Amino acid sequence: MTLIERLTQINEESQQYMDDNPGAWVGMLTTDPAHWAEYGVYSAEQLNEYLEGAAAHNARKDDW
Repeated sequence: MTLIERLTQINEESQQYMDDNPGAWVGMLTTDPAHWAEYGVYSAEQLNEYLEGAAAHNARKDDW
């Protein structure tokens, strides 16, 4: 799976969640590869690692 395919998949899952849960809001991820290159993300695997790291960071912030 390419980076763009993974981003599209995540956005489709997010949209489905919002469709299934009226009133829910989920931010969409940009599919612009230049944006992700600024973060050193060039593949679906790197995106998954980046998102997992961001989620872990945010979870730690919530514990403060």
